[in-house]
Amino acid sequence: MRTQSYPANHVVFREGDESQDAYRILSGRVDISMGTGGKRILLARLGPGDIFGEMAMIEDKARSATATAAEDLEVEVMSPADFNRAILQDPARLVPYLASFFERLRTTNNMLRMEMRRRGAVGEGGIDRLHVDVAHGDSSVHVLPVARVLLMAASEHARARSSAEELRVDKFPFRIGRMSSGGADVLVQNDFFVRDQEPYQISRNHCAIDREGDRFYVRDRGSTLGTVVNGRPVGLRCDSISTPLKAGENRIVLGSANSPYVFLVRIDGG
Repeated sequence: MRTQSYPANHVVFREGDESQDAYRILSGRVDISMGTGGKRILLARLGPGDIFGEMAMIEDKARSATATAAEDLEVEVMSPADFNRAILQDPARLVPYLASFFERLRTTNNMLRMEMRRRGAVGEGGIDRLHVDVAHGDSSVHVLPVARVLLMAASEHARARSSAEELRVDKFPFRIGRMSSGGADVLVQNDFFVRDQEPYQISRNHCAIDREGDRFYVRDRGSTLGTVVNGRPVGLRCDSISTPLKAGENRIVLGSANSPYVFLVRIDGG
């Protein structure tokens, strides 16, 4: 493995590239985007510790998105050969990459389960998609200005058991989940932890605040009890695993509707 530095606005790889390297962000941020209608739509903004490009190591396919340095960037670069050597010589170095694989697999499985359930209920009709259809394009990333996205604990229970009472969300997806009672859980990717106890309301991988272009939404990550967003339940027990967030204040309940873990997500326009 090697480290590589890129200046702000440098394209690390483009849609259609045949490269197979994976990247772990050491410092800086990366925008992941896809082309549609002559523009580029931002799908994710990743920060230190996040992995991107990892599926290229296991899929014999061209890149499906473009990765651009949002600011000066330093990454660890892992090739398929590096991955194979690490499995035999230093498997601990693979933990962040395996956690990323599992997160992607969990998301894919949840979407597949939702689609199968809907098709069973309505025949072979289509389902609501989490992301827009996209086509290749080479325009600049289209990012509408957003002053800030804030996550705030809104109940006494949430304030007492959260890793922070209020923080700015500046990476997407921003993953929320239960803190492991047994210490560090190396295969869980969360940006915000909440302590819970049995009977659990919060799952280890509970939900995420996500962004697609100028839209923000909450996506349930396959939690046991689901997530309630502005009064609407989402999750595998419901008719959708995601729902949009509105400008201004949004009420998020982790777990069942009467869960004591209540948060606010405030989106202030730029």
